Amino acid sequence: MKKTIVSLFVLLLATAAFAHAGHHHVFGTVKQLTADALLVHTREGTDATIALTKATVYKRGDTDATRADLVPGARVVIDMTTDGRSAEIVKIGVGK
Repeated sequence: MKKTIVSLFVLLLATAAFAHAGHHHVFGTVKQLTADALLVHTREGTDATIALTKATVYKRGDTDATRADLVPGARVVIDMTTDGRSAEIVKIGVGK
């Protein structure tokens, strides 16, 4: 029984890791928003320019958000496209 539980746990962990493979994330705060990019001050202390496209999705928790929610100081977690060239999902934190 114990081996079965451990095996299931390892299988679930491996599945989650595989499903998320290839995605790069950027964590930080918004510095500036332009027509096609977002400047983020990362938690590593550097600035990163993230391309935004028509396909970029904006979320605040489980609800939809908009580009207008990307105000300076807003905390963000950005899921990059698999090629690392643009934002796939921008998750906006609650509060500043």
